[in-house]
Amino acid sequence: MATKSIKSTPSIPTSLSQFKKAVEEKPQKEEKSIGEVGGSGATERVNQPYSEEELLEAWQKFAFSRKDLGKETEYMIMNQKPRLREGDVIAIYLTSTMQEEIFQNFRGDLLDYLRNTLQHFGIQIETELQIQTETARPYTQSDKFAHMAAKNPLLHTLRDKLGLDPDY
Repeated sequence: MATKSIKSTPSIPTSLSQFKKAVEEKPQKEEKSIGEVGGSGATERVNQPYSEEELLEAWQKFAFSRKDLGKETEYMIMNQKPRLREGDVIAIYLTSTMQEEIFQNFRGDLLDYLRNTLQHFGIQIETELQIQTETARPYTQSDKFAHMAAKNPLLHTLRDKLGLDPDY
């Protein structure tokens, strides 16, 4: 007959001195970081350089994958051209807080995709809010003339030389 070895349950230390003794007796495991070479099976992540064209290509592929999934709002946000900054930071400019909330929902997926596609794991994405202020639309003839004259002041001279009245 084969005998089975029975594992004993560990005892729980009841005092601080017993706890310290149990910790000291426990063999310390050596931890290796991801970048170290060894038999731990960890893969080394080397950041590959990438160009702005490669970034734009990966960005567009991700955008079209979102469109194929039926996520039109995410696709519209991704249609904006990203700007590459120093230090592996990609900036995207959004026009409303609603766009920012939607972007935050898929930001992790985008980061994973870009990091894996470009083989560069230091990529970060920053969003900047550029809220567009609406200007009042000119409705009356004099408002339209004032709006055009603000863009081109020579219209005042032309109006005076020709003797025109924009309200008529």
